[in-house]
Amino acid sequence: MRKTGLLLAVLVTAVNVASNATQSSNAIAATNQSFSGAPENQQKTTCPAHGHQPGGAAVDINAVNGKPVSLYGKDPDVTKAVKDFQAAANRSGPGGPGVAAENYGPAGLWQNGKPVRDAKLQNQFHDHIHILPPKASEPK
Repeated sequence: MRKTGLLLAVLVTAVNVASNATQSSNAIAATNQSFSGAPENQQKTTCPAHGHQPGGAAVDINAVNGKPVSLYGKDPDVTKAVKDFQAAANRSGPGGPGVAAENYGPAGLWQNGKPVRDAKLQNQFHDHIHILPPKASEPK
């Protein structure tokens, strides 16, 4: 769960910096984080990707900077924010949490930072970004 929080913090920061957002209090809207302790009244997802089972770590983001992700390709601010957000999920700095295991959204599909080409799957991610944090590394 710490990796999920860290990944979200890094991604939110990247979106805010990249888009020069002036709205600092609520840059993204996430639904169905699916980890223990999530609010019971949280919106359920119809996302077909992994990590939404009870105890899962996936996060679905349906708005950036107060605008729906479904405006991707129609609103230049949303398009830039979504591209920047998904690009940030594919980067990991020193000591960072690693790249997202699944990074699906309007800007493309990636698994562990590698592009995935699947038109049928891509069509299911026109209105939200799905992020599944990297798998925890095994202790040595």
